[in-house]
Amino acid sequence: MFIDETNIKVIAGSGGDGCTAFRREKYIEMGGPFGGNGGKGSDIIFKVDTGLHTLVDLRYMKTIKGKKGENGSGKNMDGKSADDIIIKVPQGTVVSDFDTGLVIADLKEQGVQTVMLTGDNKIAAKCVSDEIGIDYVYSNLMPENKLNILDTIRNKFGDVAMVGDGINDAPALARANIGIAMGAAGSDVAIE
Repeated sequence: MFIDETNIKVIAGSGGDGCTAFRREKYIEMGGPFGGNGGKGSDIIFKVDTGLHTLVDLRYMKTIKGKKGENGSGKNMDGKSADDIIIKVPQGTVVSDFDTGLVIADLKEQGVQTVMLTGDNKIAAKCVSDEIGIDYVYSNLMPENKLNILDTIRNKFGDVAMVGDGINDAPALARANIGIAMGAAGSDVAIE
């Protein structure tokens, strides 16, 4: 049995700093806050690559550090989020914490990521995604926004399977490679 092992330090990118600004215009009294949020820092993502059979590419990389998100600025302009860093590893790789030995991820399958596209607010969406283990969450979306994000995911990663209610999600379900409509009325709309 071939065993390959390496130790690396992984640091996700910090979020950008928010901006404190106040709206000041000649004829607007009490303009109020007008600063933008900082952008999201890089996530570090381990992804299975079936073409790899060893961790030799990571052997001499002692630290992998994500980039910082851009700072927010005035006029409610949010900072740009940093691109995620994807670390390709062979199938069967186990990622664990060096100090505690706690297994963080056991990468047995290739490239399956879960993304939640919802019209619900950010707090409700985060609560659900944390409970069931969803990788990425997009909230406060209209049906046309879901369609645009689905197209982006298909162009970047390939095949997409989507589960939705069939009414609000009908356009995105039709565009996905596999669309599964849930609910009595929703399944009828998605079939048409």
